Amino acid sequence: MSDPLEVTFQAIAEDQPGEKWLACYERTSPKWREWYQRNSPDGLPTVTECRQALSRHMPKWRAVHDRMCAIVNNDQFSARLLSWWNPPPLFSGCSVLALSDPEPVLIRSYDFTPRFFDGIIGKTGFCGRQVIAMCEGASGCLDGINEDGLVAAFTFGGRLAHGSGFGIPLIVRYVLETCTTTDEAVRLLCDLPSAGVQNVMLLDRHGDHAVVYLRPDRPAQALRKPAVTNHQERVEWEGANNTRTVERHQYLLELLEAYAGDPEAAISAFLKPPLYHTDFENWFGTLFTAAYYPARGEVRYLWKDDEWRQGFEAFQEGVRVKRLLLDGVAA
Repeated sequence: MSDPLEVTFQAIAEDQPGEKWLACYERTSPKWREWYQRNSPDGLPTVTECRQALSRHMPKWRAVHDRMCAIVNNDQFSARLLSWWNPPPLFSGCSVLALSDPEPVLIRSYDFTPRFFDGIIGKTGFCGRQVIAMCEGASGCLDGINEDGLVAAFTFGGRLAHGSGFGIPLIVRYVLETCTTTDEAVRLLCDLPSAGVQNVMLLDRHGDHAVVYLRPDRPAQALRKPAVTNHQERVEWEGANNTRTVERHQYLLELLEAYAGDPEAAISAFLKPPLYHTDFENWFGTLFTAAYYPARGEVRYLWKDDEWRQGFEAFQEGVRVKRLLLDGVAA
């Protein structure tokens, strides 16, 4: 049996980037700095290019970016990192399912490596709208919910195409910071340039859901699909077979039919194969599962042996350490 792998999750509440944000940035940024430097053979974009891109495409985020940069003493590398403009490629797994009966619920598993996982659950008000999100790279997020009841979560889209655009964590963050409904988020996503091929699942408090396919080499596409894994219209990458993206997608559709009206049963299924993974050595282990309730303004972060419930009315700061085994068994 393999030694247990410890993954730390920390929940913080801070309306604007401040001391708590800085402490998290100082703890997590070294790995991101190393990743950017190692995987950007053509060089990083200039700070001017990053700020111009934010002003052009994410004007409501520009002031937040400036504040973050000021907190880190306007370090030039940090300014690039925090903008997520033209980052190197980075791919993950993940499965997402949107349910509407008896209430809207979005369930997602996040499958990746702890090496590039911050584990920070943040309750913030960066742009004036309250957001609870699993943060990524200090300025982005993997998934989250805002006070208006909009939920967003991304998955890798299954192709290696890469181009000029933003990294998906900041795209998801900007959607949550600025949109109130699925329709509004779809319009925004279709206008934002994405550096990689990514999928974004949306669900709002009214039960309206959509998946938006983002790709740098093709126009964005929005579909009213309730499930998404790691491909788009079809599988176009041989590596997709290793993650069983087609099988997982089919299983999600089966869950939708088998557990119609029973979200708890569907959530339980996410904590078992084929949606729960443990191949951390090959960057494909389930680091957490989340169930978002947009009408309640709540989220449950789930593991096999525990859950952490958070919400806008009752947010709990603190730290939890989860023990996972590399050979596939949760401790």
